[in-house]
Amino acid sequence: MNHTRVLIVDDDQALLQGLPQALRLRMEGVMVDTADSGTGALNRIAALDYDAIVTDLKMPGMDGLDLLAEIRTHRPDTPTLMITGHGEHDLVVHALRGGAYDFIQKPIDRDYFVASLRRAIERRALSRRVKEQQLALERHLNELEAIVEERTRELRQTNQVIDSPLRLLLGPSAQMEKIVHQIRQVADSPLTVLVEGETGTGKELVARAVHQLSARREKPFIAVDCGAIPDTLIESELFGYEKGAFTGAQQRKEGQFDLADGGTLFLDEIVNLPLPTQTKLLRALQERQVQRLGGKQPVRVDVR
Repeated sequence: MNHTRVLIVDDDQALLQGLPQALRLRMEGVMVDTADSGTGALNRIAALDYDAIVTDLKMPGMDGLDLLAEIRTHRPDTPTLMITGHGEHDLVVHALRGGAYDFIQKPIDRDYFVASLRRAIERRALSRRVKEQQLALERHLNELEAIVEERTRELRQTNQVIDSPLRLLLGPSAQMEKIVHQIRQVADSPLTVLVEGETGTGKELVARAVHQLSARREKPFIAVDCGAIPDTLIESELFGYEKGAFTGAQQRKEGQFDLADGGTLFLDEIVNLPLPTQTKLLRALQERQVQRLGGKQPVRVDVR
């Protein structure tokens, strides 16, 4: 079991005896170490990573400000509370600017002291959790990057260079870690993948990452902005058309499904498609075949 550990630094022996007793009575499970000088405190800080440090501002030799500077250098995430006397306003300002978490004025109000120390410890715990999550996310992304880079090197040997979009997905959040995990899960699946998100959130990056991590990576990746194609042209653009299908159709034209055969077709903003086209699109995704405009027989396509 991990105990909360606090270091109290003061040259006043009475305070070094009284404060630890007060903390043990009011904070269950707390472990308190003491040091009667800044030098002694640095020795303890070098050996242990404390959840919080409490130090007097004025001490002989190394004073509280000097000690605070050392703490910020060697243990920047450890909150430090400063004990001050009357008439030390300028020193308090320097301490707060130097990174002190809070200051406790003498005579010490035990209730305020304990409450402030609790807040400092909670902030330290939160900071640790955030760092752990960031490290876990970076590990996952590094693993993905290693896979993508390995496959990219294979493609370079055949003069096919693929730029990995996974670097752009880096972010210190649990949600991003979940997205990266989902990319790995669906990459080699033959199923259609629905990528949801607001405009500008990186849906195409996710789609490209899925494509590059899949067995289809050597085949085309085709991106279509459905919102940028007029309703009158969208079906011919997606499914293609046969010669003579309409006035001006001088020769057969392959659609985006044909062009992406064997690879990945990313349809962005499908909500903008007309409802009849959405119905035909659903049938194409389910049956893996398309009907060209003017065509008599459906054409099979291998597209994810």
